[in-house]
Amino acid sequence: MCDWFWGEHMSQAQSLRDTLEWILADRVRPHLKARGFTKSGRTFRRKRYPLWDTINFQGSRWNSVTPYSGFFVNIGVGSTEIDAAQQQSDPQLPLLPIFDRRWERVVPELPDQVTFDQHSDVQLLADGICDGLTQVVAVTDRFTTTAELVNWAVTHNKLHRMQQVCRYLATTGNLSLLSAYIGSLREQFGDQSRWAIFNRHLTEATGSCSAVLVQLGALDPLPGITAD
Repeated sequence: MCDWFWGEHMSQAQSLRDTLEWILADRVRPHLKARGFTKSGRTFRRKRYPLWDTINFQGSRWNSVTPYSGFFVNIGVGSTEIDAAQQQSDPQLPLLPIFDRRWERVVPELPDQVTFDQHSDVQLLADGICDGLTQVVAVTDRFTTTAELVNWAVTHNKLHRMQQVCRYLATTGNLSLLSAYIGSLREQFGDQSRWAIFNRHLTEATGSCSAVLVQLGALDPLPGITAD
């Protein structure tokens, strides 16, 4: 009885995974290819210098124990110019998107998790996914330059990707925006015990600019280091 149940369950789970793979390959792939994306597994990527985009379909962690399949859609926009600043500092650092959101945070009307089962209308499901992606790409396409992406991050990201953004601003010598950004972080988090950790990370990210930021009061000097 138990072996039969799990065998049947696993068979259904595999069938649902196959359905998702079909949707991604036969419906989503041509839909996004027309917009410049290429497919690799469950991730779609696009280059539009200096920016790049990713769309990733992340399987739900509940798939192994539920009679339905579910997934999340992760949206990312990065910059080759920010990546270059990262690589200049440390070639081993991962290249990550600065705009990094689930699709329901890009277009609030979209579901946070897309679920379907063996009774779902697959064509209707695929239509909904493609329609949602069209709306998402229309939003991310509003980013056209690294400056726009950085300005968005300074306003909205706060701690998320702060080291990448600060490293880029320091590398390009944009001290006014850099000091304003770190100043806003200090104002919000400076009275918390974890600020010492943030301060160290930001000091490392800003490199030679950190001394100026200490003089401006945006950063604290690290123990044993005196600002000139």
